[in-house]
Amino acid sequence: MKKIKSSCIISSAAFSVKRSVIKQYSSFKQKCPAVGDLVVGEVIELGCHNTIESKLGRIHTINVGKQVVFVFGSRYAPDQCEGVVPDSPQEFVELFHQGGVIGNVKTKINCLVSQQKLKFWGMFVTMKER
Repeated sequence: MKKIKSSCIISSAAFSVKRSVIKQYSSFKQKCPAVGDLVVGEVIELGCHNTIESKLGRIHTINVGKQVVFVFGSRYAPDQCEGVVPDSPQEFVELFHQGGVIGNVKTKINCLVSQQKLKFWGMFVTMKER
């Protein structure tokens, strides 16, 4: 188990989880992700989204190296991109929008800059799972 830094941004996609219970993550990456899984990751390459909305509604500028709590999910936005939750464990994923939903981009429009690349560190661990 590894501790989550206090400076870590918790994205608005994780609004229903109290910050007081987000304390540790497991670096065990062999579990296949599912919709709604909370994960800790690091921005490794900037793309079309350079901000992220926290669960308090504040917009934060994110830079390479920033640690954020994201949520796996799917997105269908024909005017931007279509993304899905990966069907196998992966080290790198992409940010779909500033709300903090992540996964793999299937299709995107040509004029859209590449999505933000994220390095997936591990899954969120509850007190019961420790």
